[in-house]
Amino acid sequence: MTAPNCGVRQRKTQRDPAGWLSPPETVDKQQRLLHKLQVHQIELEMQNSELRQARGDLEALSLLKEIDPQVQSIISSGYFSDPVMANYREYGFSAVLSKPFRLTELTKVLKDLLLS
Repeated sequence: MTAPNCGVRQRKTQRDPAGWLSPPETVDKQQRLLHKLQVHQIELEMQNSELRQARGDLEALSLLKEIDPQVQSIISSGYFSDPVMANYREYGFSAVLSKPFRLTELTKVLKDLLLS
């Protein structure tokens, strides 16, 4: 004999395979879930801030190019998948420097820019 709510539970699991819609059964699980959500919130806030900063950097570079079209600029980021890093010249930058970088790498990029 099967329980009468068995079909309901199975449908609910199919709609919510990760179990996010079900409240955690214990206080410990609730606290862990709350902590995960807080960490994700902080990560999203940091990404949002970085995106705003990047947009501001591009706007500033555009203004500098209006003043001096020959201005040289370096973009530096730790995000390798950033399209600006991959196509830095298309965005108006003269050089790219991936973070973290060493002083020797910075020196080489600066020398290359000054000699070009």
